[in-house]
Amino acid sequence: MRKGGQPLKAPGKTPETPLTNGRQKLPPPAGDKKEVFMKVFTMQDLPLQVVEGAEVKKLKLSNGVIIDTVQVGEQGRGRQLGVIPVQLQTPWDGDGERIIKNAKIGQTLKGSPKFFEIPAEGDNDEDYILVLRTPIGHRGSSEHFVVCKGEVDKLLLLRRSTIQDQDKEGSCTLPSLKVLAQGIIAQGLAGMMGAGEQYVLQVSPPMRLEIHINGRLYGEPSTYNIYVEKTGVSVLTPEEEALL
Repeated sequence: MRKGGQPLKAPGKTPETPLTNGRQKLPPPAGDKKEVFMKVFTMQDLPLQVVEGAEVKKLKLSNGVIIDTVQVGEQGRGRQLGVIPVQLQTPWDGDGERIIKNAKIGQTLKGSPKFFEIPAEGDNDEDYILVLRTPIGHRGSSEHFVVCKGEVDKLLLLRRSTIQDQDKEGSCTLPSLKVLAQGIIAQGLAGMMGAGEQYVLQVSPPMRLEIHINGRLYGEPSTYNIYVEKTGVSVLTPEEEALL
């Protein structure tokens, strides 16, 4: 014991980190990654086209609570509704159209993806949120492929299995892509006349998606190439590309 009643520190022992609420209080980790804010784009209509932003829709839950969402697919037999909850910057009563153009990806209480709207000047990342509301032809279907670059480019089907499982030999460079939500649209009773999948993706440029739309299209193109570049997202048909 020192003079003045101060206890001596044991040699070679450092003071313990103080506790907060019974748990050890740790210093903040160094080099934390900044939050990722992204632009949002939607693929929709026939012929397929790119529009900036994604439409926000109201969804009533079983307990009566109404939330804002971005949706793909639809409800019903042989169908599937894919939903991403949205936290808007300002309240919306559901009247008129509401579009979310810039967002960061967070999580719900259960760990599912959730979009948080941010100001347009806030986006700081090269990634994009891509909402694929792909239509189908009459009595048709749709297929979504990811182009894997290599000596010979591969088309990896986005449905049923992960794209990594389709390139077991590692012969091509896999693009950066994450499926955030998946839905199914359909025609007829229980979807027996036709059905197609829709997606919400997080994608990193550069990459290319190839979309095939099947069924009666009444003269509209059936194949579309989606180009994801640092400058934005665009769509071209093979016939249009032959003119460039």
